[in-house]
Amino acid sequence: MSAAPAPRGIPASVVTNARTGGLLALSAVCLIPGELAHPAPPASAVDMLRMIASSAHWPLIHFVQIVGVLLFALGLVGATALIDHAGRLWVRTVVVTGAAILIAALALDGDGFKWIADAPASTPAGQNAIIATFGSLVFLQGAMLDVASFLLFGLGIALTGMSLARTPYARVASRVGMIFGALVAIVSAFGFVHALPPGPWYPLTVLLSSVWAVWMGFVLWRQTGPVATAEIPLVA
Repeated sequence: MSAAPAPRGIPASVVTNARTGGLLALSAVCLIPGELAHPAPPASAVDMLRMIASSAHWPLIHFVQIVGVLLFALGLVGATALIDHAGRLWVRTVVVTGAAILIAALALDGDGFKWIADAPASTPAGQNAIIATFGSLVFLQGAMLDVASFLLFGLGIALTGMSLARTPYARVASRVGMIFGALVAIVSAFGFVHALPPGPWYPLTVLLSSVWAVWMGFVLWRQTGPVATAEIPLVA
């Protein structure tokens, strides 16, 4: 019994890798709800601690975000398998490093900050110590978000797009990703250098990256699924 032929829209040797790239679309299922469910942090450390302490779903929100980051990173790694040159290793290194830093930042926010917010303070001095420690960790987490955004949503998307734009796969989505990723990298680097808080640009970055991920993931999956035919051009 002969094996089923590979979809005509893409060579058999890269079908599995392209389908892994389709995980980009699934990542949005976690990234978008997780980001929308995350309340905007107050400017005051005391108010932020109160908000976290009163939220029963704080760790769950960040767990959903972490799952989304894992799917996003796996999708980019799968997409880079379509790159037939030595730069593949560099792109994957950037993506994996950025994902690791972002997961650490989200874990610190979801579990570390929750633990601090729930920690009892029996004296005013103890409460002041908690607030001071929390303020330092918020600054650290903000820097981690800047670096992670620069690597994962900035360079990760830009380099993947730049590399795939030279292949027959998803050329339009790749070029859009190249431009979008470069803009994210510039904004993230500016925020890190000037020690700016993430502010509203970080949720916007995640949401726009998720939209691009749905587009790229769908295109890659379509080119490898049962509907992929020679009539479907590999330029979407």
